[in-house]
Amino acid sequence: MKKINKKIIFSSIAIAGLIPVAAIIASCAKTKTREQNKISPYLEDGSNFGLAIDAINTLNYVKFASLRKIVFSLVDGLIKEAPSTNSTIGNLLGISKLYLNQYRNPVDAGFNNMTDAQLAGMKISPSYVDLSSFGINTGVLAPTTSEDDPTWTFYNNSNNRIVATKFTTNFGASKWSDGKEVNAQDFIDAIQYILDLNTGSQLRSNLLRFNIKGTNAFNNAQEEYIRKHGVPYKNPFGRAPYILNKQTGEWEEDFNFVPYQNQTFDKNGRPVDDLEIAAIKKAAYEIGLSTGKAYTNISNEQLKEALKLPENKNFKFQESKTLTILNPKYDHTKPDKNIPEKIVINLIENPSFNHRQKLASDNLQTLANSKDLFKFNSLPTTRFDLLMEFETYAPKPSFSVLLTDILGNQALLPVNRRFIETHGGIEKFGSTLDNFVWSGPFNISEVVLGPQGYMTLEKNKDYFSANWTISDKIKIYFNSKNEVTSLWFEQGMISSTTVPPSYQLKFWAQSKMRDLMKKQAGAGTVAMQFNLDRQSRYDSYEEYLANPNKDIPILDPDLRRAIAFAINRENVLKLSGWTSSFPVTTWTSFQRIKDSKGRNLEYWFDNQRFESEYVDTIKDKKTHETKKQNRSFLVQNNDFSDHVGAKNSTFENINRKDNGFDVEVAKFYLNKYKQKNPNKKQVVLKFVYPTEPADIGKAVIAIKDLIDRHLGGYVKLELQALPPNTFVSFANSGKFDISYQNFDKYAGSTYDSALGLFLTPDGIDLKNNKSLGYELNPTGSWTPKDFFDRYKNKEDLEYALKRLHISQEDADIIRELVTPTNIKTSEVYNPQHLTNRTDLRKLKLKDKAIPMFDIGYSEYDAKIINDLQHQIEQLKQKITLQPSNNLKVQWEKEVVDLQNKIESMQEREFYLSEEFLNQHDPKRENKPFSLVLQNNVTGEYSSLQIEPVVDVKTKQYVRATKEDYAKYYHKENIDEINLKKRFKYKFSIKTLPVGSYQVINLSYTDVPRPLLTKYLRNENNDASDKVNTEIFMTKLETVVEQRQRIIDFFSGNRPGWEDDNSIFRTILNLEKILRDEAAIVPIMEIDTNWTISSLGGMKNNYTYYLQYAYDYRRPPRPGLPTSPQAEGEN
Repeated sequence: MKKINKKIIFSSIAIAGLIPVAAIIASCAKTKTREQNKISPYLEDGSNFGLAIDAINTLNYVKFASLRKIVFSLVDGLIKEAPSTNSTIGNLLGISKLYLNQYRNPVDAGFNNMTDAQLAGMKISPSYVDLSSFGINTGVLAPTTSEDDPTWTFYNNSNNRIVATKFTTNFGASKWSDGKEVNAQDFIDAIQYILDLNTGSQLRSNLLRFNIKGTNAFNNAQEEYIRKHGVPYKNPFGRAPYILNKQTGEWEEDFNFVPYQNQTFDKNGRPVDDLEIAAIKKAAYEIGLSTGKAYTNISNEQLKEALKLPENKNFKFQESKTLTILNPKYDHTKPDKNIPEKIVINLIENPSFNHRQKLASDNLQTLANSKDLFKFNSLPTTRFDLLMEFETYAPKPSFSVLLTDILGNQALLPVNRRFIETHGGIEKFGSTLDNFVWSGPFNISEVVLGPQGYMTLEKNKDYFSANWTISDKIKIYFNSKNEVTSLWFEQGMISSTTVPPSYQLKFWAQSKMRDLMKKQAGAGTVAMQFNLDRQSRYDSYEEYLANPNKDIPILDPDLRRAIAFAINRENVLKLSGWTSSFPVTTWTSFQRIKDSKGRNLEYWFDNQRFESEYVDTIKDKKTHETKKQNRSFLVQNNDFSDHVGAKNSTFENINRKDNGFDVEVAKFYLNKYKQKNPNKKQVVLKFVYPTEPADIGKAVIAIKDLIDRHLGGYVKLELQALPPNTFVSFANSGKFDISYQNFDKYAGSTYDSALGLFLTPDGIDLKNNKSLGYELNPTGSWTPKDFFDRYKNKEDLEYALKRLHISQEDADIIRELVTPTNIKTSEVYNPQHLTNRTDLRKLKLKDKAIPMFDIGYSEYDAKIINDLQHQIEQLKQKITLQPSNNLKVQWEKEVVDLQNKIESMQEREFYLSEEFLNQHDPKRENKPFSLVLQNNVTGEYSSLQIEPVVDVKTKQYVRATKEDYAKYYHKENIDEINLKKRFKYKFSIKTLPVGSYQVINLSYTDVPRPLLTKYLRNENNDASDKVNTEIFMTKLETVVEQRQRIIDFFSGNRPGWEDDNSIFRTILNLEKILRDEAAIVPIMEIDTNWTISSLGGMKNNYTYYLQYAYDYRRPPRPGLPTSPQAEGEN
């Protein structure tokens, strides 16, 4: 092993501020611990210790989020929490090192747009982050053993933001419980299951917010299929099923499987889903996840060896469909004439193989005898390499955010697809222990699912680092009642629990117990969720059309405000047992989002206020004069410094008064609602909540009592407790008026992770067959656009903004964010505060509108065309070699059909307005026009000639139809298009290299004179939008496009709003609007409480990483710390 002595570029202080997920062990000092050889390390049941968690009803961690606390001890992710390598435990075990490295070459437009020379020239920076010294170590990720061979790297763009990251797994050392190795493909398979709408995974929305390149586009392609055909497309990744090879007894992917077949047909049996399938196929191909394994049924090592055989001298990588290999069953020491020495296999291309990777040499013999099979080491080269690319509009702002987003992310756990598909599929996975497979440091010896059940874990002696697993056996009980679990802790049955108020004094009075107590500072937000989606209240689109204005009380903001102001959060804390937690009135998750200087977002909320509509009459004590004044409220219930200080010291003494509770204001808004509904005697609302954890039920009953008392019984809440998975189904389908749950799944570190959720809808859409939602927006359909639309005149809006202390300029930027725009004509909104800036003119000229036209010749298109050309070559070869064959005519016809298909794929359409032609081709003489193109990456120019589509009979130019527009414009917005009279032109892109282009002008072919300008304003700042008036129809954004624009804004890419102050001010204003509209009502911050734990080797009690866990009172090995104080000193 090489000695690693490179400079560490990040200080421990910086790490401590940037990695909230790990408790940092800062001292390297060793502390001698007392060995307790006389104390048995085992309980009476033979376990080393026990734990209690919320009940789980399934082991299916792909579909359900309920396993989050325990799953990371059953299935290894890429990384996990571990003792620091500098700690006593780390030194005792000899834990390995893990460094995080970075490539120093910028990647600005994705790997597909980089040249071969750029990819070959990628170099690793000599600096690194030593994660292992801060309690982060490897799961499936390979440890760092050499400074020249990093196992985890990331790639920055020119703005120093992370656009991709590459992992090298531990070369098959990690094994599934069925013996299969864990490799990079297993992580891709898991993400594919989650993204597949047929799976119905609760992790999908969290994964989409992680912004892996192409995942949102793939999700949209699936939803488009549902909109068109009413059902999700099955097997959207085109994965082959497994069949049993009777000769080998092994399960193998079916070579004869044909993916992406039609699944929807008209009444005559003709397929009608070709376009939607093509979109899904293309979106799947472009997802930014890849490995270095070229074929699914042969390893790279076997491929390299096979290239030495003379039978493969004409082999062409990614073109040849067969390969001759040495027969693995042939024994050279015992030749058998019935067993051939060589066999021919059908190659199955791996769709996850990195598309930009190339062979290291074109000469097969040179390649077969060289060290490297592939050319670019900066890309995946083996089946153990995983490259993860992020959306270019949503890079990770720092390595700490990347680390936080990966560690403990259930959506990034691997799966054993072969096991799942050969044991009943994803629906049955984890329903029983026989239908489950694991890969962690423990085996599951028994499990009883459901409330009052349990799970027994036993040390996996075949685990690759079993010598680091401290405990031999652990018993996990399924019980969330803190009074019960505290009793169990007292009895020694379990080693950790949350301490309810009834046990706090009892434990504190005992010195041995007191030493094990600590204050746990969490950041989960529990809130009342209102269902603000209208269509969820109907069973069909026809029913909705028949009565679209059905009375739905909770959609009225005055009723919601009445409910919100009637809740005393302090009382809810007391009645639910969360007396150590805090009332919260803001949605933004506490202490998660920081600016570029490490300052918490909450500082921007301190002392900020908004005003309600309730007006007080204030009397001046000196003059005795009276004046009218709106009653105001703090945006943030507690100052950030008080809040964070209380978490880290005496959180019992903080003032927990709910500053958002006001019965007078609640009754004021209730009366407003009653005035609009004079004949209504009572409002009945369906209030659903999960049965686990148990304290949720207490909080719900407390809320019901508060609303009954403070609103005089006018609002009746019908409570319905549901099992956790049933609750999720109800919540996602809109079968509720109010729900109550923990929303910490939305907590994130990026600027858009908090309020960005509410800027686009995710409700039920009966017209387009969308029956599930609330994942990308917990209200369903409410956005701040509802706030702006609510005020019909300028004066009312100005009054509302004045109450909320939001400037007109800030309101305008929010309105821009939440309003789907006409993306062909949108002009950059120039905020008023920039009017005196010297670069204002430049800002106005900056082209942020969509270019005249985007022309994409993607790598996917090139691959399909290449495959078709290969088929043509094969057919032509058959025709040449077999000229008398009866199939010759059929082959010739197939050649023509394939050539036509290629031409069709390369052909594009362009629409010119009648006004434009009247000016430049008045006599319709087919004047030659050319499109002037500019490559979006290289900036190089090129041109393509266009020609009109002429009717064969009439010789007239053909007008474009609505159906023509639909080819290039999203179908759900086709009705919004301004269908002015336009004519069809066509052109071919076959001469273009692969890449992304924009049309920057139109000119005569014979006289290259620009006829238009792409800018919305000219050099005099006058409107000059001829692009849209003379060439294009207009189009509204889709939700996906709008989300991209929103993320782009929060990433600092919006002219005039690039700095943290502007973005954080926008977040503050969104909090005010959310609060005023009462679209969702945050209640408390959960997970801040007293805990008692005798567990050593553990970083936190939110997520269990149990490999290094043991009980201080019964240490299984000599030398282990026997108290929190002893462990904390090193």
